Amino acid sequence: MIKKNKTPKNIRLHTKASINFILLTILISAILVSALYLNFKTQSKEDFRKRLYDIVAVTSLNIDGDAHNKLKTADDEGNITYQQIKQNLQNIKGAGTDIYYVYTMRQNDEGRIIFLVDAETNPDEIAHLGSVYLDASEMLMANFSTLDKPFVEKSFYTDRWGTWLSGYAPFYTSDNKKAGVLGIDIDASSIIEREQYFLRIALSIFVIILFLVGILGWLFGRRLAAPFISFTAGIKRIAEGDLDHKIPSQKIYEFKMFAEDFNSMIQKLKKSLGDLQNEIILRKKTEDELVKHRDNLEELVEKRTSELQKSEEKLKKYSNHLEELVKERTKVLEKKTAELEHFYELTVGREFRIKELRDKVKELEKKH
Repeated sequence: MIKKNKTPKNIRLHTKASINFILLTILISAILVSALYLNFKTQSKEDFRKRLYDIVAVTSLNIDGDAHNKLKTADDEGNITYQQIKQNLQNIKGAGTDIYYVYTMRQNDEGRIIFLVDAETNPDEIAHLGSVYLDASEMLMANFSTLDKPFVEKSFYTDRWGTWLSGYAPFYTSDNKKAGVLGIDIDASSIIEREQYFLRIALSIFVIILFLVGILGWLFGRRLAAPFISFTAGIKRIAEGDLDHKIPSQKIYEFKMFAEDFNSMIQKLKKSLGDLQNEIILRKKTEDELVKHRDNLEELVEKRTSELQKSEEKLKKYSNHLEELVKERTKVLEKKTAELEHFYELTVGREFRIKELRDKVKELEKKH
């Protein structure tokens, strides 16, 4: 069985205008919301990094480098110096918000990064004195030996305990020698929650915009399409033959000028059609007269043809008679010519004989 192709339905102008307006507004709104969200996300992270930079920079000034240099082996982890440094780090941790890990580090003789003091109290999570920092970032390992000012990691990192941002700053002894590096990890879940909260707000605003845009787009589409609908209805009436119909005037200047120009064009068309109808009538009348004259002309041609045929027959008869007459006259002329020739021969011969007689007479006269 052959399936018939379905004819696509025509979409009305105001529907197209509404859809295009809605799609354009949605696109612009999506771009704006995305830009705002990305800007907020970037700015929040940058503010968070600056905050951590300030914390680690200021805190490193309160770290006792001379005391750290007294910590040599793992056996020093429980001594009074270690406990004083740890208490200081715990005070720093408790004084700030979102500060989760505070610890100090240095490089051993092998160039590996090791922990010195960790403010952590949980035995399962504490980094002991002299233990190697296995999870150190590439940025920290690359800059540790030459680190002379605070820096903060460029991005967050996530592990099984959460999402973090780390900052580092060197601390010094009383004689201004580098004694180690202070590390502070801030819980970044709060900034993530802020970003997600802002995203929810942005999406809510976007949904509200969609709803409002849907209504405004529909109204805008109808308003924009109203002149075209009026033009279409008017053109349809004119196409059906109502040349007296006029397109209603519009408020918008361009549409108003279009309506006036179109109405003027229709009036000129109406006049041209009237002139054309008059010309058609005149041509019809002329054509009828030509047909009439053609019929008369045919009769005249037939009559003239008959007369020419009769004249031709007469000329033919006359021609035949003329030929017979010419033949008869030719015979008479030939006979007359023969008689003249005979007469000429006789006359010329007599003259010759007379001359001969004269000559003989003269000869005889001479002799006598």
